[in-house]
Amino acid sequence: MIDAATISAAAATVLAAIQLVPQVIRLRRLGSAAGISPTWALLGASINSGWVVYRWSQELWLGIPSPVIAAALYVVTLVMIGRLHPKMRWATFAVVALVGSICGAAAAGGWLAVGTVLALSSGAQAAPSLWVAFRTRNPIGVAPQVWLIGLTQALLWGHYGWWYGDTALKLYAATTAVASTAMLIRFAHVSRRLASVGAST
Repeated sequence: MIDAATISAAAATVLAAIQLVPQVIRLRRLGSAAGISPTWALLGASINSGWVVYRWSQELWLGIPSPVIAAALYVVTLVMIGRLHPKMRWATFAVVALVGSICGAAAAGGWLAVGTVLALSSGAQAAPSLWVAFRTRNPIGVAPQVWLIGLTQALLWGHYGWWYGDTALKLYAATTAVASTAMLIRFAHVSRRLASVGAST
């Protein structure tokens, strides 16, 4: 029997398959990564890998394909950003080890602790990207569709987590929704400013 949670998981999985496509296209078309943090892509790959393990442990089978797809797409995005940033610091890659260490330490507190760390890490993943986007005057490299899809995914996974009573997924939905909304507000502000400048010239 197909229930509402199944529909939410299926829809979120489809969105995961296309979420980063606009970003990849934008990077390829503009040849600019202005406003994009490589740490965001790196954390995305590692955190989604962690979600695969967590959802497997909790037997949330419909929730597994989404982070698998997302992790692969984040790797592709990271490679493209790296090509545009040939001097990208290797220190960034230490983030993978850091996330792994946090998850390993949280494992001592059980899978609930691991899920909580992953959910909070999803918010931390967006922090570098938001920082760069807000500090870059014209963050033309950012594809707003990525964050709009991310917001939609957050709502869907929030519903899925509510249906199964999974606290980690509900926390993930909240942190991701807040981060995505902040980025969309930033992009809307920049778009209005550029439009007003264009109209005055």
